[in-house]
Amino acid sequence: MRAQANLPALAVAVVLLTTGTVTAVALGVDAFHEAERDPVERRVAESVAERLVAGDSALTRRRGVLDGPAVDSLNGTTLDRMVPTANGRSIRIALGGEVVLSRGGPAGGTTVRRVVRVARPVERERAIDLATTRTVRLRNRTGRVALDVEPGANTTVSTVRAGRRVLLHDPTGLDGTATVRVARTDRRTLSVSANENATGTVRLRYVRANASEAVLEVTVDA
Repeated sequence: MRAQANLPALAVAVVLLTTGTVTAVALGVDAFHEAERDPVERRVAESVAERLVAGDSALTRRRGVLDGPAVDSLNGTTLDRMVPTANGRSIRIALGGEVVLSRGGPAGGTTVRRVVRVARPVERERAIDLATTRTVRLRNRTGRVALDVEPGANTTVSTVRAGRRVLLHDPTGLDGTATVRVARTDRRTLSVSANENATGTVRLRYVRANASEAVLEVTVDA
């Protein structure tokens, strides 16, 4: 009779043991897959981040300096061409907290971060008042410069130079607009040659890169 009374308790114990074993096995399998997936996610995320900031990347001006407009136009096709291992994977790329690309809606995954600088074009205007000065200092990495020469009365503006290199020259006098190229090897002083007691203005418009620091985040969910 005592043995029969213990049968229900034994049955319950067997059920609990079996359930616990199944649960443990399931958790073990999940943990195995999670451990197996994480290195893949990290490898892909790191390869994407490394490629995006590389010196020869289509998105950089030089290593670690991203071109803002190029990053803004990044899409999945371009990314897969740059980093084939990213093809078909759920991925999200954010710059400075702003998502620039999201594919597959990664819910978790592995995130890799890089501190970068982001260069964005900013238009600048300067002016040379011929009555008081003949030179202006340009910021570094200035490329094309639009000039608007407005000579005053009895004024002849004959030459515009970048350092010692002549950009524009007309002995009869420059007047009107022109676009010149300032090379990286030029000294960054733009100078104007004009007659004594000259008046008028030479206006300059150019685009330079304004760089700021940001965090690039690459999340891959395998």
